[in-house]
Amino acid sequence: PGTVFDIASISKQFGAMAALLLEEEGRLDLDADVRGYVPEVPDFGRTITPRHLVHHTSGIRDWPQSMMLGGVLFTDVISFDQILRMLQRQEDLDFDPGSEYSYSNTGYNLLARIIELQSGQSFRAYTDERIFDPLGMDRTHFSDDHLEIVEGRAESYAPDVDGDGYRRAINQLTALASSSLNTTLDDFLLWMKNYDSREVGGAAMIDRMMERGILNDGDTIAYAYGLSTGDHRGLPTVGHGGS
Repeated sequence: PGTVFDIASISKQFGAMAALLLEEEGRLDLDADVRGYVPEVPDFGRTITPRHLVHHTSGIRDWPQSMMLGGVLFTDVISFDQILRMLQRQEDLDFDPGSEYSYSNTGYNLLARIIELQSGQSFRAYTDERIFDPLGMDRTHFSDDHLEIVEGRAESYAPDVDGDGYRRAINQLTALASSSLNTTLDDFLLWMKNYDSREVGGAAMIDRMMERGILNDGDTIAYAYGLSTGDHRGLPTVGHGGS
C-alpha cells in the first residue's frame, strides 16, 4: 500500500477536477474557444472548448496512435512538450467538435496546458496546492520530469518476446492530466473518501464530476469528468481504467 505507482489514465479525474476548481475561481470558461487560451492550437475552422476536452468530444487525435505511427516507442522519452508539438502539427480534426465521442489523451494534455496558463502555475504545482496537499496526499504528484528519482516507486516489466521471463518496460512519459500521476494505494484511498466527504471541491462540484457529456444532437455519453459511468446489476457505477 505504500508503493508509488504510475496510475496512467486513472489520472484523468484529477485533470477534470483541476479544471472545475479553476472554473470556480473564475479563471476558466469551459465553453470558451481553447485558442483564446492557447493560440498555438491550429485554427481548424471549428470551435473546440475545454468541455469538449473533458468529455473526449473534441475531435483531436489521440497522441499514442499518432506518435506510434511516426515511429515513437512507448519506452522512448515522450514529454508533455512533445505531445503539444504533435497537436500543433495536426492538420485536421477527426470530426466536428461535440458531434462524437472519441477517447483522446491529447485533449487532456491540452487541458493541462490551459490550466497552467490560467493559473500561473505549473500543472503539478496547481494540483499539489488545490487537491493533494489539502487531502494529505503527500506521496502523490503529477510526474513532470522523467529523470526525477521518486522514493519507493514501482518499476514496470513486460514479458520477454521469446516468452522466457521478463524485461524492464521503461516509463519516460510525462503526459500531464491524461496520465503520469504517481500515487500510492494509501494516498488514493484519501481521494476516494473525498467523493463522500467532499472536503475538496464541495458537494456541488463532486456532483458535477459525475455528469455525463452531451453531444450536439442531445445524446448523452457515458463519459463524465475524467470518469466513466455505467451500471452493474441495476446499480450505478463510476470508475476509470488505465494502462
